[in-house]
Amino acid sequence: MIGRQVLIPDTRDRLDLLAVEPQGHSVVIELKRGKLRDPVDIQALRYASYLSKWKFEDFENQARNFPGKLGDPEFKFNSLYESFCEDSGVDEIPTLNQDHQMIIAGSAVRDKLGTVALWLRDHSIDITVIEIQAYEEEDTVLLQPTTIVPFQVRRFADTGRVQPDGAPWVADGRAWHLQNRCSLKTHEVFEKLDKILQVRFDVDGPRWNQKYYVAYPSTVNTVGSGSDRALRHNGP
Repeated sequence: MIGRQVLIPDTRDRLDLLAVEPQGHSVVIELKRGKLRDPVDIQALRYASYLSKWKFEDFENQARNFPGKLGDPEFKFNSLYESFCEDSGVDEIPTLNQDHQMIIAGSAVRDKLGTVALWLRDHSIDITVIEIQAYEEEDTVLLQPTTIVPFQVRRFADTGRVQPDGAPWVADGRAWHLQNRCSLKTHEVFEKLDKILQVRFDVDGPRWNQKYYVAYPSTVNTVGSGSDRALRHNGP
C-alpha cells in the first residue's frame, strides 16, 4: 500500500487507495459505503487510465508521502519494491506499472455493475468486485469480505439477457408495465414515485419481470434480515 486519498494531478479526482503488487501492476482500490452503484466502474477505469501515465518516480514520491514513511531519511523505494517482489516469490523484478488492477469494494453489488465487471474481465481488464458485510459484536466491528467477481460469475450471467420464456413481462418488463398496463396518468405517477424511492431508499430496482407488480429489492445491514418493496398496479 503506497497511497490513501491520492490526488490525481490536474484533476479534482482522488482515488481511495493505491497499491502495487509483486507482478509490477498498480492497483486502484475503491471503497464505497453502502451499495456499489453504477458510476464506480467508470470511476475505477478513469483512475487506472490516469495511473497508466505515471512513471517510477511518481510512485516513489507517492510512497514517500504515505503515512509511516513521511520524512524517513532511510526510505528507499526501489529497495523496498525489490524486496517486496522477492519475498512474494518473484524471481525477476518486473517493471513497475506495466499493467493495472482494479478492486471495488462495498456492502452490496448491483447486477448492472456485476455484469460490467464480468464483461471487462472477458476483455482482459483485471477487475475484482468484493462485497463487505459489517457485523457488530459488543464493542467490536467484524468485517466479512466475499469476492463476487470473478468467482460468483453465475450471479450475473443472465443480467441483460432476453429470457427464453415468451411472457412479455419477462422479455421486456418495462414496456409491459408502462405501455400495456399503465394509463398515461399512472405512468406519470410511477415515474415520480420511482425517483423518490431511488433517492430516499437504498433499493436495487426497479425490477420489471413480474406480471402484476414492479419490485424494489433492498438489503438491510442487519444480520439475517432483508426486505423487498413492490409497487402493485391493477390496470389503468
